[in-house]
Amino acid sequence: MALAILVAACATVTPVGQAAYEQAHWVERSIPGVAGGIIDIQVQAGTTERVTAVVSVSNNLYSSQNGGTTWTPTPSTSGTPFLALAESKSIPGEFFALDSNVDTYRSSNGGGSWSLTSTFASPGFSFDTGSDPDSLVATTSLAATWYSNDRASSWISVASPLVNSEAVAGDPDTADVFYAAEQAPLTAPVFRSDDGGQNWVVCGVFPNAVHVTSISVFPYGGPVLAATDTLAVDALYRSNDGGLSWTASATGFPPGTRVFSLAVSGLSPYIAYAATDSGIFASYDCGTSWSDISGDLPSKTYRSVSASGGQLGAVFVGTDDGKIYRSISPFLTGIDPDSGSTGDLVTLSGVNLGSRAGSHVSFAGIDTTDCASWSDDRIEVYVPEGAQSGGVTVTTPEGRSNAVDFTITSPEPTLYNWYLAEGSTGISEEGNFETWVLVQNPGDQSADVEITYMTGEEPVDGPVPELDPNTRQSVNVADTLDNVWSVSTKVTSNQPVIAERSMYWNTPGVYRQAAHDSIGVSQ
Repeated sequence: MALAILVAACATVTPVGQAAYEQAHWVERSIPGVAGGIIDIQVQAGTTERVTAVVSVSNNLYSSQNGGTTWTPTPSTSGTPFLALAESKSIPGEFFALDSNVDTYRSSNGGGSWSLTSTFASPGFSFDTGSDPDSLVATTSLAATWYSNDRASSWISVASPLVNSEAVAGDPDTADVFYAAEQAPLTAPVFRSDDGGQNWVVCGVFPNAVHVTSISVFPYGGPVLAATDTLAVDALYRSNDGGLSWTASATGFPPGTRVFSLAVSGLSPYIAYAATDSGIFASYDCGTSWSDISGDLPSKTYRSVSASGGQLGAVFVGTDDGKIYRSISPFLTGIDPDSGSTGDLVTLSGVNLGSRAGSHVSFAGIDTTDCASWSDDRIEVYVPEGAQSGGVTVTTPEGRSNAVDFTITSPEPTLYNWYLAEGSTGISEEGNFETWVLVQNPGDQSADVEITYMTGEEPVDGPVPELDPNTRQSVNVADTLDNVWSVSTKVTSNQPVIAERSMYWNTPGVYRQAAHDSIGVSQ
């Protein structure tokens, strides 16, 4: 059921347009003196600071605790190069590393320090963690896989139909489920284990002969993605049914693109990233379509990618010539509320939103800096005068964000009410009463006025005069209610007005023998 729900949700997600990211910005965070390719990189989920990188043919593992500003090397105990990284899917800050001697290392502080935990015999290629915090699986160049059920403290070898597999991925939600594919560029089967790597079965086959470089699984029962660097075929494949069937899912990639690494972001269950020889790409609809977010990145072959997710999301990428870059462009994840009127306060949520300095918010092209607060993941902004319905973006010195939709609604008009004391239009042998409602508009805008009479029964609608600026109008109550002994009045206007009630007593011999006036009470 979870799979069906997320797949249906993915189908309804509107992909983020390419135009939103053509100004994406990145900052270099390379390791000094390193020239080998960055073959793997891992940033701790939910942070921007803790990141570890594997450099090809380097006996050192490089870790940073400040977002790549500085790096600390950790040499392998075997004196052989490191191969791969994996992050625990359930224990924050727990990283694992594998070297060419198949020594396994563990860090409990996001790469800040490392300790050797175990060694297994076969030449290793790749490994990953499962949703169970104790579970890991490693693939090798032989017909065997290794699994651990004690957080890499020890490993158990099992015969496997997999040979030369360098792509394995654990399901982030379903315990003991792993996917793997073979390295050999044949009509490639996809393997699945439902018991933590102890047994493997072919669950599906790719529609083309491909060399699979990376597998990634979306959370919450989402799709499985598989990347390939095989030329003349689709760059990426997607399965919505747990690996049983696979379809090409490369919309947005240039023809002939080779994909070397995939990363699913914890920022949203829909977001994935791809490192390719054509740049860095992102998908915002569970891998259905892809947008080039390379922005101002140099034209290089990108070998590795990792996304931290969380409110302080960051994307780190590594190149085949030893460079590391980090995304710094703003990205919006939501607006609350998503409709309102000019002057309303709305909240924008996102990542890399920076600060007020040199930044602004745009409502469908109407810029504003009128904000109640501004932080790296939250902006409280007032809807500016002249704003129209459409996309809201944030622009900082590092670039312009994607757009989130906002609808301008007409505000409820302000109404001004006056209540007038009872009067009378009664007639008798002794004489008759006159009652008048007097309304003055002292302003410089026309006023639409409604007059309502109350007699103790149902309200009675009176006239609805329109008063020009700086004018006054007198309304005879008897024109609506004649010979009524008791009537009070409510005056409603869309502009500030002044209302009063006057009364006169007429006798057969004397016109307006007596008179009285009462100013109303306003609300």
